[in-house]
Amino acid sequence: MKIPDTFIELLEDRIKFTGNFIAANAEITNINSYTITEFILAYENFKYCKKLYQELLQDKKNEDLKKLFGAIACKLLFEIIHSLNTQEYKCININGQVFPTKEKEVLPQEISDNIQKMKVAITKIYNEVTNLCRN
Repeated sequence: MKIPDTFIELLEDRIKFTGNFIAANAEITNINSYTITEFILAYENFKYCKKLYQELLQDKKNEDLKKLFGAIACKLLFEIIHSLNTQEYKCININGQVFPTKEKEVLPQEISDNIQKMKVAITKIYNEVTNLCRN
């Protein structure tokens, strides 16, 4: 797992990963249709977010663009964090109610360490996004 240092690295990695997955699973069946649909949606959202990011770098004073980019970028980052929490079988906290994602299982230490590194990177990237939207 490559840990991204910047938001653009994360976007490009996710675009490449989802695009490769879609290409490798081009034949849609009853078994994989939901997964393929989810990957196509993620792929398009990452591409759109990259487009907005590049536009924002060209026009840093555009408040509407900042709001749109910020909302989409944060949604994608939160989805990544949720996915990492699910991989660790962490509980989901919704309005004070805690729901397990699955029975707690022990993960190999390297996987657990990589998930933690990715969470730290996502936090750094989140700060990059919010700073971009503030300036």
